[in-house]
Amino acid sequence: MLDGMKKIRRSTGKTQAEVAEELDVPRSTYIAWERGINVPRTDMMSVLADYYGVTVDDLLGRAELPPNALRPRGVKSATAPLYGTIHAGENDEMWELLDDIKLMEETRDEHPHAFFLQVNGDCMDKVVRPGGYVFIDPDVVPHNGDVAAVNVNGDDATLKRFSRTATEIVLTPDSTNPEHTAKIIRQNAPDATRVRVLGTLVSVQYPSGYRY
Repeated sequence: MLDGMKKIRRSTGKTQAEVAEELDVPRSTYIAWERGINVPRTDMMSVLADYYGVTVDDLLGRAELPPNALRPRGVKSATAPLYGTIHAGENDEMWELLDDIKLMEETRDEHPHAFFLQVNGDCMDKVVRPGGYVFIDPDVVPHNGDVAAVNVNGDDATLKRFSRTATEIVLTPDSTNPEHTAKIIRQNAPDATRVRVLGTLVSVQYPSGYRY
């Protein structure tokens, strides 16, 4: 993850969409850079550094600690970024939310690149209720039947039970609402929907004072 990029962009007051437009790259590409899903090419790193007026090290979030710096004892919690919303129903665009969510330090250590998304919709309400936070690990490849965050057609995202065969991908709801049905994507179809797994569901938690 480019740990310094989000902080630098936020300091300019620009949104991810604005920066992507000015750099002439797809918004989904820029978002993937900030999330660590993809890493820019070396030449693009230089472009980004020039654009922000910083160094590549600044973008990478490299900062030297004092040689005697120690981690405080007794710290039991950590934070992970809340990147946006994900729809548990029809596909929905992922929006950026500028926030950090607390979680157990042990969980953060086990999933260092994971991030939170907030659920909108009831398609997966047997797993997570609307408004809950899902902790998604991009380093964990989902097995058939696992709940995964899936990017559809570049800019859309949905939360579903994921399964894959040699010929198709199936995204299945897990809901109390019978109106939701599975989406079958045949991989050999010439106009097949482009599907990309953003990561696998690790855990679920809810905002303080949450009511359903």
